[in-house]
Amino acid sequence: MKRRMALLLVMGIMMSMAACGSNTPEAIYESAAKKYKKADGVEQTLKSQLTVEESGNSMDAILQGILKIQEPGGNTGTVAFEGNMDVDMATGIPMNVPLSYYYTDEYMYTNMSGTQYKIKMDWGEAQNQMGPGMILMAHLSGSDFQEIKMTEQDNQTLLTFTVKPEQAENIVGAGAQWSQYKVIYGEDAKVTFQSAGGSFTIRDGYIVQETLKLTGTVQTGGKTLSIIHDIIIDVDSYKAADISLPELGSYLEIAR
Repeated sequence: MKRRMALLLVMGIMMSMAACGSNTPEAIYESAAKKYKKADGVEQTLKSQLTVEESGNSMDAILQGILKIQEPGGNTGTVAFEGNMDVDMATGIPMNVPLSYYYTDEYMYTNMSGTQYKIKMDWGEAQNQMGPGMILMAHLSGSDFQEIKMTEQDNQTLLTFTVKPEQAENIVGAGAQWSQYKVIYGEDAKVTFQSAGGSFTIRDGYIVQETLKLTGTVQTGGKTLSIIHDIIIDVDSYKAADISLPELGSYLEIAR
């Protein structure tokens, strides 16, 4: 009898531990990330603001638009992003630049204010090319976070997280985008991630919003530039995306 009671007690403890494990922030994130990757398609609204500060002066670029992706977790995908980029170079004359991306048949097509070109690349390269504001961080595992906390509010789960600076380059698009500073400022420029963090809002087990903030510095020519990148992604729909591609035959191919 005592052995049976002891066995039931151990089983109860183990079941309790398993139940608790499924409700940890890491487990809730990984379950929601799996649903994102398994979706037939998603439609997302993006707002991305990049600020570069140096000696009291700043340059801001704000990108906003609608992104549609077929099979975001697959080995290939079809993508359409259409939006606008507002650029303020601190000259007093801000610019508005229409910007569109399309990915299909292993080509990334870009239309920037009427300048049209295409580059051949695989799906992984395309995600990096689009930058960290396009694809959710659903590829990360719970162990990739330096810290992740959970709160419940308004029938939603809010996960706030930080990523180790040395792991920030693993965020899809972040490393590729920040490496462009070496192209701009020269190979001798030192690019350093300082912090990466943000949040996931989860409703009914699905990620409905992601925020991400990346900060860092670029040291070049005896000066230091501060980089701040704020991103908000709202996932408006989890269903096969209705993607209508424009006529792409006139896009100029650029060799890599």
